[in-house]
Amino acid sequence: MPCSEKRARKLLAAGRARVHRLFPFAIRLLDRTVTDSAFRQGRKPASTQAA
Repeated sequence: MPCSEKRARKLLAAGRARVHRLFPFAIRLLDRTVTDSAFRQGRKPASTQAA
């Protein structure tokens, strides 16, 4: 997901992310796991479920 430049700098400085690609610039979060991902477990996020 996109984030602001300020947030990206904070994540990189804290060691929670690393540079994934320089052009276009992209970072990858390090503290996320596959088991935490809603899409990998077959669940849909609450925003896409019908009310």
